[in-house]
Amino acid sequence: MEEGNREPLLPVSGSRSIKRQNTRNIFKGAVHSASAAVTLKSLAPEVGHQDTVHLSSANYFADEDDGKVVIQILRIGTLHGSCSVEYHTEENSAKAGVRYVEIKGTATFEEGEFAKDIEIVIMSSPYWESVSEFLFKLSDPVNCETSDNLELARVRIVDKDVFPSNYFRKFLASGHTRCGMDSPTRSECLDDSEIKEDMLEKGLEEAGAARLIIAFLKLLVGSVSGVGTYSLLVIVLDQMQNMYLALTLYLQIYLVDVVFSNHSTSELIFHTGPASGVVHTTFFVSSLYLAPLLLLHAWAILRAKLDIGGRVRLFIQDSIFSRYMNYSKASREEISPVVIEDAINNQGKECAELYLQVIELIQLAGKLLVMEYFIIGENHTATLPAVIMPVAMIAFIIVHKDTLVECRESLVDAEQDVRKIVHDSAAAYSLISNYQQRNRTCRTFCTFSRKA
Repeated sequence: MEEGNREPLLPVSGSRSIKRQNTRNIFKGAVHSASAAVTLKSLAPEVGHQDTVHLSSANYFADEDDGKVVIQILRIGTLHGSCSVEYHTEENSAKAGVRYVEIKGTATFEEGEFAKDIEIVIMSSPYWESVSEFLFKLSDPVNCETSDNLELARVRIVDKDVFPSNYFRKFLASGHTRCGMDSPTRSECLDDSEIKEDMLEKGLEEAGAARLIIAFLKLLVGSVSGVGTYSLLVIVLDQMQNMYLALTLYLQIYLVDVVFSNHSTSELIFHTGPASGVVHTTFFVSSLYLAPLLLLHAWAILRAKLDIGGRVRLFIQDSIFSRYMNYSKASREEISPVVIEDAINNQGKECAELYLQVIELIQLAGKLLVMEYFIIGENHTATLPAVIMPVAMIAFIIVHKDTLVECRESLVDAEQDVRKIVHDSAAAYSLISNYQQRNRTCRTFCTFSRKA
């Protein structure tokens, strides 16, 4: 063929811009065709390959008041013939029988069927929870294969309860009304978070520390596994110490009034042996002193292994950290990591100690009753002083409660400021050094350190 008879790929007439435009159009068409071919090839299985079964999402959410959550299993492929896949739920932070009803079964897809809906019953809880979720898994496919990315899904139960109880919900009302259109300037309005914090503090003062502590104790007993049962066991068996105290007091009185009195031997336990039974009786009383110590020692070891304080501390620390990890970006920016660190390391420990101190107070109350019984039994005139002393102690605590709490809060705030300065200084050391602000930073640290 002659050169003049060849048809050009592009029109020879027109400007260069038209030629470039036509070239781009051809290139775009080729790219589009290639992309479409790749997409179809990736979505449709090749001849002889099995269909793919997977979940419709890797994350599901359900309100605890909804009563159920629907999990959808999808089948992608030729849809020829039948196939099946096993499914089951698995506990995570949400426990089966407490937050959801455990299920397992087989999802069978018939010819042409491409979707299956699985319902899981969600159980409501009256207690606050930080994060409550469980897993839904696919396994053991028959005449099909499961997707590596969508064979497992997290099902999160959205908890609407307020910490530590829903009684305090009314103190968390939004403060948007104080920054409405009637405000002369936006600067005169308080930040919404500041309003909520102020309302919460006033609400806690109105409710009182006793209500807050009681609500917190109910939360621990109802939510933390083993705490309620083990606490009851500790409260009951701790009274063995009070029983031993009562026994020792009675034995001391018996030794003084009977064994060593030399007035009468009729009340001795043994009437035969050296000194008309005094020696044998003394040895028997001594054995009563020592024998219960073995039982009390065994109970002390078992009590330590129950580790109620550790369970409470783990619950507080895990709740704070998991809730922080699920904060939105805006919420994380409002709260300094130093505050979260202090809450996990220090306040979590203090909450555990508070719970243990409540249990110890119950044991001490029993001890006080034992002492009152023996004191009043020996001297009836001591009744009034024996009653006035504990009442005066309780009154002193109630009167100075607010002062003690305020001092404690001031100390916590000062310690957080010190840690925040250390944290920020370490993160911005290059800027501090480059702009020669080390001396100023050290003076600032010393100022806050003195306050702490």
